[in-house]
Amino acid sequence: MNDRLFPQYKQLQDSVALCNVFFDLVDSTRLKQQLGPVEGVALSLRHNQLCAETAEAYQGQVVKHIGDAIYAVFPNPLPALLAALDVKYTILKENLPFQTKIGLSFGLVTPVRTPDADYLGAAVDMAARLASQSAPNQVLLDESTFQIVKSLLKSLDTIIFRFLGIQDLKGLSFTPLYELSHSDLGFVQEQSASSAQPSRFFTQPAAAQPASAQAAPPSSATPSPGNIAGKLLAKLAGNINATPAGPSPTASTGTTGGGSPTGAARRSATIHSVPTAGSAGPGATAAYGANPLGNGVTPVSAATAAAVSTATAGLSPLVQTYLEPVPVADEAFRQFLRRISLNREDVDQVYTMLQNMHYALKDQPALPVRRIRPGGSFMRGTMIRPKKSLDLIVEIAPVDGATPNVTEVLGQIRATLSKMGWNRDVEEQETCLVLGHEDSFRISPVLALVEEEKEAYYLPNGPDTWIPRDPQAPERWMAEAFRRHGPSFLALIRILRAWQRTNCRILRTLHLEMLTDLLLRKVRLEPGPEGLYNWFHYIHQIFSQQRKPFLADPSDPAYFVDGYLMTNAAAFNQFGRLLSHSLQLATEAVNLAQQKQYLLVQNKWRALLGPGFGV
Repeated sequence: MNDRLFPQYKQLQDSVALCNVFFDLVDSTRLKQQLGPVEGVALSLRHNQLCAETAEAYQGQVVKHIGDAIYAVFPNPLPALLAALDVKYTILKENLPFQTKIGLSFGLVTPVRTPDADYLGAAVDMAARLASQSAPNQVLLDESTFQIVKSLLKSLDTIIFRFLGIQDLKGLSFTPLYELSHSDLGFVQEQSASSAQPSRFFTQPAAAQPASAQAAPPSSATPSPGNIAGKLLAKLAGNINATPAGPSPTASTGTTGGGSPTGAARRSATIHSVPTAGSAGPGATAAYGANPLGNGVTPVSAATAAAVSTATAGLSPLVQTYLEPVPVADEAFRQFLRRISLNREDVDQVYTMLQNMHYALKDQPALPVRRIRPGGSFMRGTMIRPKKSLDLIVEIAPVDGATPNVTEVLGQIRATLSKMGWNRDVEEQETCLVLGHEDSFRISPVLALVEEEKEAYYLPNGPDTWIPRDPQAPERWMAEAFRRHGPSFLALIRILRAWQRTNCRILRTLHLEMLTDLLLRKVRLEPGPEGLYNWFHYIHQIFSQQRKPFLADPSDPAYFVDGYLMTNAAAFNQFGRLLSHSLQLATEAVNLAQQKQYLLVQNKWRALLGPGFGV
C-alpha cells in the first residue's frame, strides 16, 4: 500500500459526487417592498416550495433554505437538469408572479457533520456563482457538467442548449458557460452571463490555425495573376495626378480638437511612391522607419506586426485590430470611429455564435462538417456597427468524395439547426441560409475536396452548381494590404463603410477595400476630414477616366468569389453619380471649415457618413 496516497484517500474518503443546484428568487427585496412584508414573504415561500417539491420529485434532496434561495443536491446531473427546467417551465407556463435564477454544477463535495446536513466543495461554490450570474429564469451549467449530460441531450428532443462564451466568474477565474432550456420556451434574450464580463477570446490557444491566420507572404513588385488589386493598379497606373483640383483640404471639422491641422495632416494628400518587396530604399526608411518584416514596408507600430503574425483564438489576426486604438488627429472623426468600430462585446458575440454553430453541427453523420468559421468583412477587420450581417462558413468534407446537391446540404444544415431550437427566422436562399433579420447570420457551405493530392474549395453558385473558389482569398489579400499600410488603413475603410452604408450601397465592401488599397499605394491618406476629402477626389478622378466597367466576367476562377467592381454599364454609371454627389458634399464641408462655419461642416459630414456623426 502506497504510504503517500493512502493518507490522502483517508482525508477524502467521505467525499461524494453530487450535482449541486441553487434556485434563487429574483428581486426578492424589491418584491417585499412592493407587496409588503406579509405578501412578500408568502411569495418567497411559494417560490421555495415549488423548487423544493420539484427537486424531490426528481430524486433530489433539499439541503437548506438560504433566505429566498434553495440549495439542493442530486445523484447525477440529469435529474438535476430536468428539475431545473421543470421549475422554469412551470413559472413561465403558469405565469407565476416571480422568477428564479438557477445554477448547476456536478463534482465532489464533502458532507459537513452538523445538526443539519450540508456540503462543502468547489462544485457548491460554482453552482452558487452560476445562479448569481444567471439571468431571470435562466439555467446555467459549467463546462464539466455540460459534458456529462451532452450525450444524453441527443435523446431528449425537447431540450435545447447553447454556448454563452468563456466568462470571468468572481473568485473562480474563467469558466465556459452553457444555457439549457425547453424548446417551447426558447433561450433568455437578455444575457447577464454574457454582458460585461471579460472573456479569454483573444488569449485562448487555437488547436489549428486556418490559412487566414497565417502571415501573408511578402508583397511582390509584380502583381500575381490572382491579385485583382494588382491588376487594377497596373491598369490604372498613372491615372492619379499629383495635385487635386478644388479647395485645399486643410481645415478641421471645427469640433473639439479641431482648428488648423498639423503638418502631417497637411501632407496627407501628397503623392509618394510606396516601395514594394525587392525595392526598399531610402524612401521606405524615410516614410515608415526601420522594417522588421523585411518586405519593404514597415507597419506603423509593433502591434501591427503582432496583429498580422499572431492568430487569436483560431480567428484572423485582423480581428484583434477592433480592440486597438487608432490615432486620428480630428476629435470628431476619432469619436465617430470609436462609435462605429466593433468592441470586445461584439467580437465575443461572434465567438459565442460560432461555438453555438459548432456544437449544433458537429458529429452529424449525414453532414460531415470539418470546420466552421466567420468570414466576410468581420474577418478582414472592416465590419462596423451596427452589425447587419455576419458570414459563417461551414466547411464540409464528404467522406466518399462525392459532390452533394447544394439544396440538399442547405436542407441538412437547416434541419440540424431546427433540432437544436433554431427554427425561427430561418430563410433558405439559393446558396446560403439566413438566420434572423436585422442582426442576421448568413451561413454558406463550402465543399473541401481532394483533387490530384491537393485540396480544392467549392462554393455554391446556384441550387445545383458548385464553382471553384477559395473563401479565404480576400482575407489573405487584406492581411497583405494591412501589412503595407498599417492600422490607419483599416480605420479609413471603417469610416468609408459608414459612407457606403449611407450613400453608396451599390458598392460592395470588398471592392471598397480594394479601391482604397489601390489609392493608398500612390497616395498617403490618414483617417480624418483631409484624408476623406482626398479619397473622394482621387477615386472620382480615376472613374472619370474610365469608359467602361472594370471587369466583364466575374465568374473567372482567378478572381474573388463575388467578382469585381462594376460588371455592367448601368451599375458603373450609377456609382459615378453617387461618387460625384459625395465629392460635392466633401468639398462643401472643406470650404465651410475654412470659413469656420462649424455647425454646417458637421451637417455636411453627417450627410456623408450618417446621423451618428458628431452626436
